[in-house]
Formats: sequence, C-alpha cells, structure tokens
Amino acid sequence: MSDNPRTLTSFTIFPNLPFELRCLIWKTTCVSRTVEIVYDSDEGFTTTLDPPGALEVCQESRNLLISHYPLCFGSIYHPAKIRFNFSLDTLYLDNSMEDELAHMFSTFREREISSLKYLALDTYFGTAAFEEDFSPFEGVKRAVKSLTGLKELLIVYHVDNLSPRIIGCGGDHKVSLFDQLPADLADPKFELPALSALTTKDFDHWKLAAPARAIYGWRRCPDADDIMGSPRAFFRGDLDSDDDSEMELGRFPFPIALGMGMLNPGHMYGDTDEDSESGDEEDSEYETTDDEMPDLGNESDDEMPGLGDDSGDGEER
Repeated sequence: MSDNPRTLTSFTIFPNLPFELRCLIWKTTCVSRTVEIVYDSDEGFTTTLDPPGALEVCQESRNLLISHYPLCFGSIYHPAKIRFNFSLDTLYLDNSMEDELAHMFSTFREREISSLKYLALDTYFGTAAFEEDFSPFEGVKRAVKSLTGLKELLIVYHVDNLSPRIIGCGGDHKVSLFDQLPADLADPKFELPALSALTTKDFDHWKLAAPARAIYGWRRCPDADDIMGSPRAFFRGDLDSDDDSEMELGRFPFPIALGMGMLNPGHMYGDTDEDSESGDEEDSEYETTDDEMPDLGNESDDEMPGLGDDSGDGEER
C-alpha cells in the first residue's frame, strides 16, 4: 500500500450506483438551515438564502427532494417564493421585521401553522418596553402561541451586541445560529458571556407550550478574517486608544474605516492641507469680482430710487 494515497477529487461512478443508494445519498444532503425572511413591497416575503443545492444539481435529485421543500410564506398579493423544509429548517425573524410581523403571520396558512417546528426570534421582541400594560408585540405573542406544531423557540442573542468590542463591519450578512461560541469568537479578548448566562425570562410571560432557549447569532462579515484573527480587538468606548493606533486608517479604527470607506473613501483618510489649498485655487478660478461685473454692486440710492429710500408714509402690507 502506498504511503501517500491519492486524494479523490471526483466520484465518477455515482450514476452506476443502485437507484435506492443514490436516493439515500441525496437525502443526506438535506441539512438544517436558518432561513431569514425579509419583506419587499414589490416582491413580498423573500430570503437571501440560496435554495438547497440538491434541488439544482440534477433532475433526479430535484425530483426526489422537491416535495421536502415546498414554496412557503406567500400572500394573496405575492406568490410564495421561499423553499422551506419544515422538518429541518429554522425560521428566523430579525428585529428589522418589526413592522411586518403582523402582516407575515396573517398570511400563514394551515400548513405553516401546523408544520413550523423551529422558530427563532431576536431577543428584542421580548425586551420591548411596555406602555401602560400594553405590549407592542402582543399580536406576535398570540401568533406564536397559535403555531400548533412548534417544538422550540430560539431566542437569538447577537454576538455583536454582547461583546464590548467591535467584531463586525455592520453589514447585512447572512445570519448563522450557534449552540456554542464559534472558534473565531472563543478567544477571551471578545469577553462574550457563556450561553448559560443568557436568559429567556423576557419571554416567560408569553407562556408558550414549546420550550424556549437562548442561542448565539452572528452575521459574520466574509471579508473580516483579518479583524477576527488580529491579536487585538477594538473597544467600542475606546476607539482612539494608542493600543489600536497601528490598525487605524486615517482618523478611524479599521472596522469603522472599512465600512465608511465603502461609502466615501475621502472620509477614511481625511483631507490634507494640500488638498485644501488646491481646492481653494480651483474655487478662485470661478470667483467674479466687481471689476469684471461693473454694473453690479455699485448702484447708489439715487440711481435706484425705489430701494433704500423708504419713509414712514408707506402703506402696511
């Protein structure tokens, strides 16, 4: 036997396997996903998550699995567009959906009500302030209680909000849920609390039949490997500290500069004196003096008797 076995990069005999075995292999590709719903007035309820890969590999895999991923979450105005596996997938609702939750739950049909097993809500929905014994999400609570098939409610604590340090760029990236801290965030420098320290008591008054538990949520920036791998992270309250100086771009620490640079690179580095002087020179080229426009700016009251000569005898308007 060779000491250096060759690594297989392809499996060309897959079509020759028995059909039953191929079906078992295709079914193993069905894994749990976190499906975040967003709303667009033109498109209705959609998601940025890609469809399951097996539905797009070949006709055989699609025909086998399409019934496991029905189109869901449509309305009378917009057809359903989201492929969702009720046995595996988790429906996630971010606080950005606050104004659309009542609309979304009102579109649920019997299939969604009886089949949705895993629902994840931002912790915000349990901590919103009451006003004179009125909960702004009372309707959401009733809707969640009506989900007869619900097995578990996940309360999402975003790591960006838990850490005193900036660990993301603030972009609207795909959300991932974790039962334990990802390896990238396990370093003590991020000062993240243990999952056991995160409570669900803000949802106790919902009195759901399904159990609730806390879970980490993270919108990891795909371009932030250098930030996460840095031996230092950035304190939110100490952005101008000397310790972070070597990671600054212009006047801003790197994570903030990264985001701002996408919008206006000039803000990242600031204006130099040379830029200011050149700008003044350019402006001066377009300045107009009184000499160039002799008919303006030198008129006397005699030349323009209707102006500057008001007396007290004028009528009030």
